[in-house]
Amino acid sequence: MNTENQAAGEVTKIDPTLASIQQERDEAAAHLDRVKADAEERARVREKRALLGEVLNMKADIEKRFDAVKQQKKLLKGLKLDLSALNDDEDLTAEDLKNLLKRGHEAFHVENIGRPAEDLASALPNLIFSIVKNRKDALQDLTFRRAS
Repeated sequence: MNTENQAAGEVTKIDPTLASIQQERDEAAAHLDRVKADAEERARVREKRALLGEVLNMKADIEKRFDAVKQQKKLLKGLKLDLSALNDDEDLTAEDLKNLLKRGHEAFHVENIGRPAEDLASALPNLIFSIVKNRKDALQDLTFRRAS
């Protein structure tokens, strides 16, 4: 190492040594490791945040579907009671049947909760028709067409 006084024209020169070069390399490697670890941590947090968002969306969808299923169950239960009462109803009118069909359609399409409801909805008019077709007195004045 050379030293010179700047006022007197002295200059200090520091020649690198093997230890100082090794220390610089170690510091650079440690800095690179910290940068990599920081980037990996940010990526992990970003992925976790995205997954938590998906879970919250799924939770909201499940709650919405659950409420729709509860509502459909309630509608179907009322519809079932009305269908069982059809055999005893002497004053059944075409308007009553139209309202029943409308309620059946609404019961099977509560917020489009699933494909099975669509299959059942297509069978509902046939079910209602089969229940009331034995009632000769009600059918004499009404015209029915079988749903296909």
